Amino acid sequence: MSVCQIAYGSSGQPPVAIPAGAPIQPQAGSTAAVSCGQLATKRPLNSDTTVSVIFENKSNAVRLIKWIDYEGVLVDYARLDPGQSYEQVTFLTHPWMFTDEGGNCLRIYEPQVGVAGVWIQ
Repeated sequence: MSVCQIAYGSSGQPPVAIPAGAPIQPQAGSTAAVSCGQLATKRPLNSDTTVSVIFENKSNAVRLIKWIDYEGVLVDYARLDPGQSYEQVTFLTHPWMFTDEGGNCLRIYEPQVGVAGVWIQ
């Protein structure tokens, strides 16, 4: 299954598509997505800069949103049916994981300034 994310800027910029599995270098207006293989290294660094992100399930399957805490433990936050969205207030250095309904990692996301939402496919 091909999974991708599309980030859209808060200034109405057009979406930027990022294919799953591709090495991703964060850029202005794009999502800071990383592969699930990097899960062991992902932890929040601090809680300094608050951001609000809208996660939208654009797939035809259930997606789960999990926060990766300071110890690397996954904390359940939301279950999104197809077409549902969820707004989360978080911090710039706090990583989030998107999984399928079975809990299999699809992608890890780190919030960025100027990115108001992420489409999960």
